[in-house]
Amino acid sequence: MPLWHLFVGHSVECITDDITVFIPSNKAFLDLPESTREYWRANPQEYKKQMQYHIVQGLFPTELLVDELLLTTLDEPLLARFNIYNHTKMSDIATYQGSVVSSGNFSAANGIIHLIDQIVDRNRIQSISTINFLESNGTSFSKLSQVIEAARDSKPVKEALSRNNTLFAPNDDAFSKLPGGYFDKLIKDRLHCEALVLAHITQFGTYFTNGIIDGEIIPITGWKYNTTVSKNPEGIRFGNSNALKVNLATTNGVVHEIDTLLISPPEVELGVSQN
Repeated sequence: MPLWHLFVGHSVECITDDITVFIPSNKAFLDLPESTREYWRANPQEYKKQMQYHIVQGLFPTELLVDELLLTTLDEPLLARFNIYNHTKMSDIATYQGSVVSSGNFSAANGIIHLIDQIVDRNRIQSISTINFLESNGTSFSKLSQVIEAARDSKPVKEALSRNNTLFAPNDDAFSKLPGGYFDKLIKDRLHCEALVLAHITQFGTYFTNGIIDGEIIPITGWKYNTTVSKNPEGIRFGNSNALKVNLATTNGVVHEIDTLLISPPEVELGVSQN
């Protein structure tokens, strides 16, 4: 069969042969708020762009879908990230831009179909890098941006921020929890700004929340720290931090906004001068 439209009666044409489609399940569509459905009915071009983000140029059977693969969608210039999360106590989890791939490798007349459990919201995807995302959201991450700027010349920081990564991003309120005067001293100490930045970036790649499980331990850059994931119906926590906004996708990974620093030791432990 050809690959075609799925919802609200507005066609997403087959633009080309040799395509791969990541089709959201019926439940994913049924779970949409009625306001979203009404918006798409009234704005078919927006719906079309949303569905085109789920269509990838080229044929990608399961065996070609590898971890951290970036896929070119028909909704250019937006790319989609494929990830595979290995778990010892359960089956591996594969995701398409954070949405779980439930099954796949279905043949169609002009391509391949994989099924996913959620509709990927293209409007949440940033076509900028992680560092540029923080800079463009200065009202939330101004203090973190200052810390990164102070450590920007550090080779480990440059490497960590440029590779595929997950940044656990403390917002300004998180820094306000530090002792009085702590931040002003910290920002003058490049080495400890470096340590703080690296303590919030993963050692390996992109961790969308749908790929990680409760109790999972995520290694942080340099293996000096880990953060343990807690997932429950109320939300998700990384270590002692509550995740406020998750899965903020960038061109080189994903950002999770948190309300507390992952490490918040006394000044003497961080090495900031107390003079």
